[in-house]
Amino acid sequence: MTSTKLFLSAEYKSYLNNEIGLTVSTANQYVSYINSLENKFFSKKQECKNCISRIEKLANNNPIKMGNILEALLAYVREAKYTRDESYLTYKELSDGHSALIRYAEFLQLEFGTLEETEINPSIENTENNDFLFLFPKVTIRKEDIYETLKFRLITQDRPSDKSILFPIRLINSFFCNKEIETNNTLPKAITYKEFIENWTRVLINHIEVLSEHYRFKLADIKQIEIMPELKKVFFVLDTGERFEMYSHKGPNSNQRFPMGESMKSFNLQGITIEHIIPMFNILQDNIKYLEGLKRLSQLIEEKIKQHHLEQLSWKETTKLLCKLISFDEIRNIGMLLRHDLTFISQCSQLELMGSKYNINRGKN
Repeated sequence: MTSTKLFLSAEYKSYLNNEIGLTVSTANQYVSYINSLENKFFSKKQECKNCISRIEKLANNNPIKMGNILEALLAYVREAKYTRDESYLTYKELSDGHSALIRYAEFLQLEFGTLEETEINPSIENTENNDFLFLFPKVTIRKEDIYETLKFRLITQDRPSDKSILFPIRLINSFFCNKEIETNNTLPKAITYKEFIENWTRVLINHIEVLSEHYRFKLADIKQIEIMPELKKVFFVLDTGERFEMYSHKGPNSNQRFPMGESMKSFNLQGITIEHIIPMFNILQDNIKYLEGLKRLSQLIEEKIKQHHLEQLSWKETTKLLCKLISFDEIRNIGMLLRHDLTFISQCSQLELMGSKYNINRGKN
C-alpha cells in the first residue's frame, strides 16, 4: 500500500525536536508511527479511512472539524490500546502510534488554532462539529491521557498582552525541555530543567478542581473522564471507583452549576476548558516585584523583537522565531529565577474545569 505523505511532516518533526526535546531519530519515528496507524489500523475501519489524508484540506478550511476528527481517531486508538485489541497492530505499535498522534494533534492545534481559540457558537445539537464521536456510546479518557492533554494547554497558554511582564510559557518550556542542565547542589535532589517543567505542570494539573452537582474534587483523585455524546453527558470516575456527573460553573464569577454536557461547544476534551479562577493577568500584575526572572526575560524578548523587526507579527509567529533567536545560554543566568517565578505562580493559581460555552475569557485571563 502506498503511504500518503503526512501533512507538514517536516514542520512536525521540527516541532518535536525543537519544542518537545525529542531527538531527530525519534521525531522521524513518530512520523512512521502515524503512517503505520493510517496504513494498518485506520484503513481497516470504514469510518476512519483516508482521515489522515483529509487533514490538509480541513486544516485550511475547517480547523475545528479537523480537531474533532483527530480527537475521534485518538479515541479509536485509545480504545484498542486499553482493551489490548491487537487485531491490526501490536500493543507496542498502538502505544507508539497513540503517543505520536497526540503530539501531531498538539502541533496542528498550535499551527491552525483550536476550538478554544476560535470564536464560534455552534449548537451542540449539531453533530457536524462532532464527527465520528457519535459512533461511541461512551468515550473514556484515562488519567494519563487527561494529563497529556491538559499539560499541552498549560505549556502553550502564553500571556503576551502586557509588555511590562510577559508570561511566555511556551518559550520557557522550549528552553527547559531542550537542556539537561543540573541545578546547584544546595537542593536536596538536583533535577534538570526538563524535569522541573514536568513536575510544575503535574502539580498544577493535580490541583485542578472538578465539580459534581454538590461537591468539589481534585483532578489528582480522578481515574478517568467519560464523555457520552448521545446522552450529552460527561461523568468522571474517582480512583476509589465512585462515579459522578461532571458540572461546570456558568462563568468565572458564577456560583451556578450546570451539567458539563450542557456547557460544552463540542463533545470531546476540547469542549472542557481550564478556567483560571484568579486571572493570570492579576497574578502577574499583583506580584510583579517578586517575578524577577519573568521581568528580565520580558526585557530580552522586547529587545529581540525590536532587533529583528518582529513588531507586526502575531504572537504565535513571534514565538516560533524567538525559539530560534534566543539560546538557552542567553537566559542561563536567569534560569533559576524563572524556576522560582513559576513555582510562585503555581502556588497562587486556582484552576477549575469549565465548559467551553461559559469560559468567555479563554487565553485572556
